[in-house]
Amino acid sequence: MYRQKREHTKKIFYFYAFAGGLLAGALVFTLLFTLFLQDLKEASNQLEDLTPSLTTRIYDVKGKLIGELFTERRDYVELSGVPEIIKKAFLASEDERFYSHPGIDIRGIARALWQDIISLDIVEGASTITQQLSRSRFLTPKQVLDRKIKEIFLALMLEKKYTKDQIFEAYLNQIYLGHGVYGIKAAAKTYFGKELQDLNLAEVAMLVGVARSPGNFSPYVNFQAAQRQQRRVLQRMRALRFITEEEYQKAISTPIVLSGLESNPSFAPHFIDYVLKELGKNFDERTIFSGGLKVYTTLDADLQKFANQCLQESEYEGAILCIDPQNGYIKAMVGGRNYQASKFNRAVQ
Repeated sequence: MYRQKREHTKKIFYFYAFAGGLLAGALVFTLLFTLFLQDLKEASNQLEDLTPSLTTRIYDVKGKLIGELFTERRDYVELSGVPEIIKKAFLASEDERFYSHPGIDIRGIARALWQDIISLDIVEGASTITQQLSRSRFLTPKQVLDRKIKEIFLALMLEKKYTKDQIFEAYLNQIYLGHGVYGIKAAAKTYFGKELQDLNLAEVAMLVGVARSPGNFSPYVNFQAAQRQQRRVLQRMRALRFITEEEYQKAISTPIVLSGLESNPSFAPHFIDYVLKELGKNFDERTIFSGGLKVYTTLDADLQKFANQCLQESEYEGAILCIDPQNGYIKAMVGGRNYQASKFNRAVQ
């Protein structure tokens, strides 16, 4: 009889303890939500559009790219255009339960915390793909507690408003991958000079590994660190059976050939300034630098290069302006011998 009474008392205790924990959790959640309500309202207004800033490109009369205007250098790609192996690599590396959690992953947080404890260092992140998107799209990168809390709330809001595929597509285009490059499509060209569908598994794993910390894991910055990240990604993919042992071994033995970081100053800088001024008559600054416009001009790239050469060989300061007499189209414009020394456009100013 005493034992039964004792068991009954324990059940009541556990029940009230559980109920109290739920109530305390709810109160804390409500308090935090109220505390950050104004900030969350401001951020939530931006949730209506997940489209990132896009690069405006300027072309010559034959469709050759002659200049770019941007705040973030990016080539947008739809999720349907991303090879499956790249999707699997990101999921394995960043968020294996992305398609099953509600925006935050309690199991992932527990696993990351355990890894950090046994390593006595922060070796594994706990942010889901949705949280990472919330942070990079709507918050500052400063690592403080209130930002982390806002990140969680925004992740839950994102999951309620958008499908998983929409969130994943936004993430793959928003993510910063070093050297002024945003999104996986532009990054594939920057690191390997390839389109996404042409990357091999070794290149995919290295590209995904960069995402953890572009400043530390870019192969242009530290190739050995990039290789360690590449192997980590491949090991996660193998553990989740996204790739076979044979594919893993082949990938780690595949040599990586980087395309090289190129500095491509425009060969028509004064003309680009002229185009920018003309665009300003019809578009606001945000549209020009973030709207992904395609601007087709009358300039002839070959004639422009010839005009550049002529002015340089003359050894005199001056300007060259070539105009088609039949229609008034500008075919070449050189505003001075050295654009870096003087941006004054002697051809039109």
